[in-house]
Amino acid sequence: PDDDDAQLPPYTSEPTTSSISRLTVDEAAMRSTVFATQATYRQASSSERDTPSPLPPAAAHDSSDKSTKKKKKSAFGGSISRVFGRGRTKQSMESLDGIDGSFVRRTSPAPPTTAAVASLTQEQLQERFRVLEEARGTPMNRWKAATVVAWLEATMHMPQYAEMCRENVKSGKLLMGLTDHEMQSELGISNVMHRKKLKLAIAECLHPSHVKYPKAGDLDHDWISNVWIHDLGLGSQHAQAFYDSLVDGRVLSTLDRKELEKHVGISRKYYQASIMFGIRLLKLLQFDKQALTERRAMCEEADTDPIVWTNQRLVQWVDSIDLKEYAPNLRNSGVHGAAIVFEPSFGVEAMATALGIPSAKVMVKKHLSEELDNLVRPARESLAKLLADQTALAKSAKKKAGSGSVGRSLARLDDDVFAPKKKKGFKGSLGRAFGRRD
Repeated sequence: PDDDDAQLPPYTSEPTTSSISRLTVDEAAMRSTVFATQATYRQASSSERDTPSPLPPAAAHDSSDKSTKKKKKSAFGGSISRVFGRGRTKQSMESLDGIDGSFVRRTSPAPPTTAAVASLTQEQLQERFRVLEEARGTPMNRWKAATVVAWLEATMHMPQYAEMCRENVKSGKLLMGLTDHEMQSELGISNVMHRKKLKLAIAECLHPSHVKYPKAGDLDHDWISNVWIHDLGLGSQHAQAFYDSLVDGRVLSTLDRKELEKHVGISRKYYQASIMFGIRLLKLLQFDKQALTERRAMCEEADTDPIVWTNQRLVQWVDSIDLKEYAPNLRNSGVHGAAIVFEPSFGVEAMATALGIPSAKVMVKKHLSEELDNLVRPARESLAKLLADQTALAKSAKKKAGSGSVGRSLARLDDDVFAPKKKKGFKGSLGRAFGRRD
């Protein structure tokens, strides 16, 4: 946090250069190739999604919503079998690779079925990036119409709105001044999350020094829906919903439970909790994807730093502690490292329930308790010390906010990361959701 201001451009009253300045010609060519490859892969894999295992993200998402409507509070008021699904163990076992039943980590989750950017050809994308490269260093209020359209299509991944933008928004200055109503009428953006994504990006271009997480803009919606949500163990359920909502790093940094339920369509409380814990980890790392990747790489073969573990890494850990027969039950459960470290009530009962270990298996649960405690306790102690130090610094900084770079930096830190408030009856608690007994 002390270096936070060093990452932010100096404040200026005049709109500064947008995120297009981050692109180079080589990056543009690379990204256009990636988008073209994704489009081909989505078409080639569409037939595979008709198979029963795993479910297509959209189908799983709809199924989740329908069941939730029928049972308003089933996620917390009923049996844990309704949380995970009675038939999921068999399906998870069938989805494992390897003749001997050994766990094989999946590194390439199937991408969502619709691709906004894929509607542009590789040549068109290269042309858009060429226009953006020419506008490098130009403030948004001086953009020409072609630059606005290229930015909307290639940088924001919103080509479905390009035609109306081309007709109605003739300059960057007009784009900057669009109201929420005008985004609907002049650009045809009826989706609330799409408008939010655009407004956050415009706001960052106008006042970059006011942005809490500058690196959040580096996380595009492809990475969020194709990688991040799968790392939480929720890809099969909600990857499609995140992709359709175009949720990128900026949107993720401001997302709350109400928006998850109302605009993304995620109504189950424990799914919401899993996602919010994942976001909390990103905030703790200042949305630095490279830092997250490096920390995960360091503990890939060592049982350390579990707060950054993915759902797949947890499955691998369960397999390594001689509980191979239960490991598949954890896959696609929404249980990941940040959830078990941040949530204090997540203990052996919650993990045993998530793994489907029968209550009669007393010695198995005792073994799990010892292994889980050895894994989680050091991480929670380290986290508690970090949060205590940051909270003390933040309180001191708030008293003299604006009197220095450190003060301004720490004054911007989110309370839910560095000084989380205890809430009575936290309905989204993964510990309570997974820990209930029949």
